Amino acid sequence: MTPELMEPAPAESRTDGRIGRRLRNHDAVLEAAIKMFSEGEVIPAVDDVAKRAAVSSRSVYRYFPTRDELIRAALERWLLQQAPYLVAQPPIEGDRLTRVEYFCGQRLALYFRFAPLARVGLVLGETDPLVREIFESGRDSLREQFAAQFATELGLLAHRDWVMAMTAATLPLQFHLFEYMHVGCGFDATQMHELIVEHLHLHLSAL
Repeated sequence: MTPELMEPAPAESRTDGRIGRRLRNHDAVLEAAIKMFSEGEVIPAVDDVAKRAAVSSRSVYRYFPTRDELIRAALERWLLQQAPYLVAQPPIEGDRLTRVEYFCGQRLALYFRFAPLARVGLVLGETDPLVREIFESGRDSLREQFAAQFATELGLLAHRDWVMAMTAATLPLQFHLFEYMHVGCGFDATQMHELIVEHLHLHLSAL
C-alpha cells in the first residue's frame, strides 16, 4: 500500500502566526507614520507612532532600529503610493490665458496633495541623498513640463534669456512660496490660483 503524503500545514500555522503578525505590525507602523505625516507631524515621535499603530515602542524598534530609519521607510512607501500622481500632464492647446490657468491649476493640485510629503522630504533631504535625489528629480520634471507647456512663448529666446525667463516665471510656483501663501498668509486655493495666474500671464505676455 502506497502511503499518502500529509498536506503541509500553512506557514502561518507552523509559526503560530508570528510571521503574519510581524508583517501586519510592520505595515501598521508604516501606515501610522504616513497618516501622521498627512496630519502635519513632520517627524513624529516613535512612541506616538507606536500608539497610533497599536503596537509597543519596543516592537517599532524591532522593525526599525532608529527613528530616522522608520521615517525614511515610511516616506519611501508614501512616495510609491503617490507615484501615479507625479506623472507630468501633457501640454494642452489653447490661448495663453487658457494654458496658464490650466497649468497653475495642475501645479496647485500637486501642492495640496504633496505638501505634507514634501515637508518630510525637505527635512530628510538634508541628510538623506536618496530622498534629496527623488525630490530634485521631481523638480526637474516639473520644470520640463513648464517648458513644454509654454514652448510657444519661450521657444524663440536665446539661451541666456530662456534661462532668465524660466527662472522668473517659475519662482512663484516653488513649494516654499506656495507654503508662504497658504500657511504664512492664509490664502486658500482660489486666492493662490488667482495670484499665480496673474503673475505668470503678465510675465509670459512681456516676453
